[in-house]
Amino acid sequence: EMILADDNFATIVVAVREGRVVWDNLRKVLLVNTPINNAQGMSVLFGLAIGLEQSPLSPIQVLYSNLICAITLGFVTAIEPAEKGIMKLPPRRIGKRLIGRYLLLRILLGTFTLTFLVVGSCFWLLSYNTATPSKAAEMYIYDPKCEAGCHYNLTYNGPGKICQTSEDKDWDAIPASAGGVIEYCLADLRAIAFNVLDFGAIAITLSARFAYNSSISPRIFKGNKYCWYSVFIVAVLQVFITYVPGVNDIIFLMSRDGMDGTQW
Repeated sequence: EMILADDNFATIVVAVREGRVVWDNLRKVLLVNTPINNAQGMSVLFGLAIGLEQSPLSPIQVLYSNLICAITLGFVTAIEPAEKGIMKLPPRRIGKRLIGRYLLLRILLGTFTLTFLVVGSCFWLLSYNTATPSKAAEMYIYDPKCEAGCHYNLTYNGPGKICQTSEDKDWDAIPASAGGVIEYCLADLRAIAFNVLDFGAIAITLSARFAYNSSISPRIFKGNKYCWYSVFIVAVLQVFITYVPGVNDIIFLMSRDGMDGTQW
């Protein structure tokens, strides 16, 4: 039923158009939030299930991603303007479900793609390691300050390089005779996984802005300026968290050196 507040029948067209925009934007919000939230948990689950000794994401990283994506990217699609051609579509059938087969497929595709990229980035980074020392092992470490080489009691910090020694020494490499080189440790894995997760969330948001048209178009830069405000805020915060000492290593349990070129 529809009640007209005036005698202008053009109001009917405006009302129908607004109703379609609200319906579409509600579905777009689900398309943004659901895959991102799913990937946060599934990255931890599948990472541990297929071989990582510790979670690729720390609890604070998961909580932060959930919060920042919800209050920035999550609201972007709620204020999307009407898509081109929205009034040319046939009326929605009565009883149509909010999450239909097409939307469900997009949600599943986004979920598994983002999860695969987060977990895959960790294993890809580990491929640069040619050694995996045993936990709490004493090994021969090359230290440029010690010409003859030194023995340190090493603390194994999960998959990747040994991040601490009993003498709090930095190190460059483990000779091949000692088992190879360990380039990246758990803190490095969490840095790359964290950034893949949140920058991947940005990609999902940009794609979700369009239900009937392709997002690979110049139109993606138009229509919703708040989208790009949100993208900018998320990107700046990611760089800040990744590179500011004390924030990256103490709070978010990532490498205090940030990420190198290989990780980016």
